[in-house]
Amino acid sequence: MIWIPFALATPAFYSITNFIEKYLVGKKIRNPIVIIIFSGYLALIMAGILWISGNVQILDPVQIASLLVAGILLKLYLLPYYHALQLEDTSRTVPLFAFMHIFVLTLSAVVLGEHLNNWQLGGFLFIFGGSLLLSVEKGVNGLIRPRNALWYMIGSSFLYAI
Repeated sequence: MIWIPFALATPAFYSITNFIEKYLVGKKIRNPIVIIIFSGYLALIMAGILWISGNVQILDPVQIASLLVAGILLKLYLLPYYHALQLEDTSRTVPLFAFMHIFVLTLSAVVLGEHLNNWQLGGFLFIFGGSLLLSVEKGVNGLIRPRNALWYMIGSSFLYAI
């Protein structure tokens, strides 16, 4: 039962960071690229510390290139996410990351050739329906329209899924 505090701490810290990011993007740092560059420099400093400590295994060039591409994509997903945070509240933006699961499921079926069972297809429809409900709002004329942040979060979710 020692795992319970760790299991509860993870979403708690995740939600705290979401609100910190909203505060930074909304009040302190208007340009999201500055935050991404700053976090990239922090990652580079941490990599240097690990390198100096000698606890680093040398990788072959293909693995290094794969890690660099993954790291770049991991930073690029933040651009549309931060822009979405500038447009909407955190509580309306972050749940739209559910689209990421739809992209992962779709990409695994298309790229990796995985076959989806009925439970996975049901989960796909459940997540897709819930994401659509979260991504719309009632417009001025009473019609349902997509939220301002929807397209940015779809792009962010896609980059994260890759």
